[in-house]
Amino acid sequence: MRYYVTTTPHASAIELVYADVLARHYRLTGARVRFLGGGSPALRPMLSLSYNVFNNSSASTPWYTTGMSSSDYQRWWVNSDARVHVVGESSPRPQLSHSSDAVCVCPDFDVSEVELLVRRYGSDAVRWWLLRSGVDGQLVPMANKDLHNSLGTFVDRVTGLVHRYRDGEPPPGGNWPSAHVAPALARFDFVAATDAVRQVVRDAADYLAQSRPWELADPDEVLANLLAACRVLANDLIPFLPDLATRIAEQCFALSGSLAPARALYPRLKK
Repeated sequence: MRYYVTTTPHASAIELVYADVLARHYRLTGARVRFLGGGSPALRPMLSLSYNVFNNSSASTPWYTTGMSSSDYQRWWVNSDARVHVVGESSPRPQLSHSSDAVCVCPDFDVSEVELLVRRYGSDAVRWWLLRSGVDGQLVPMANKDLHNSLGTFVDRVTGLVHRYRDGEPPPGGNWPSAHVAPALARFDFVAATDAVRQVVRDAADYLAQSRPWELADPDEVLANLLAACRVLANDLIPFLPDLATRIAEQCFALSGSLAPARALYPRLKK
């Protein structure tokens, strides 16, 4: 499965993020994904993009800028098993010629405009805002509500409890169901996909409030389930917010036998 998006320094930022989410999601399923990206090299770190960089140093891979030769197009695109065209609203619609073709149409957010927001608020806030662009809300209030108040507070409380009651050593076991994002992403509904992740946070926060582990004589089972929820969120967020997902994993996986020192996961943004 290959995902292809034509990018230029003034490409639509949201189509880049949409394509990146799809590429990361299907990589997690084990699919072989080709996310071909061109345009300005600054786009990649700015929006935490994971596209494949091709050059002409190897005869087996095509050099890609804003177009391909007919032979390379045939090889890398037309002959693929499944294709998703990720295009902006102002872009010409591709001519579909295969039963597995699909088109993800994106509203236009110019990269040059978004770059200023990334520098001020970070890629996590901007990616989340772009992915939920169908939902009314401004960037800063949305990031503070979902990433600071909800997700950040939950992860901070759980890791704090593990440090308080177990000196940072994770309890054994624990289980929590993952978000069901695949059906939503299959129909390019990024709002529904991120809603599924938000629901995991709400359910886990409700479980924390109802179980009240600080009042239990033996809170290990509850703490194990809560920590499992944090780890599930770290994995579920990889396609959407890869940088934030990494920070959650760093706090919730005990690589040295105990959790890393507790720190605020996502500080509140200021306008």
